[in-house]
Amino acid sequence: MAARKGKASSAPLPGAELGRVAYESYSAAVQGRSVRDEELPTWDEQVTHNPTVAAAWCAAAQAVLTATFERNRP
Repeated sequence: MAARKGKASSAPLPGAELGRVAYESYSAAVQGRSVRDEELPTWDEQVTHNPTVAAAWCAAAQAVLTATFERNRP
């Protein structure tokens, strides 16, 4: 069953560490503010309260890693 907004998921996110690095880097680059000038949640808050968005960060980070590896393959 897919995790829903507002519900914590008990399953670990695939690529969670990559997602954390990407999200925290993005948050730092925008001084922790959203495009609506609201404070961004921490990674742990994102995982707990909006696991769909956290999973999207993990997927995006994994895609960047895969594309980088594929482009640099001999």
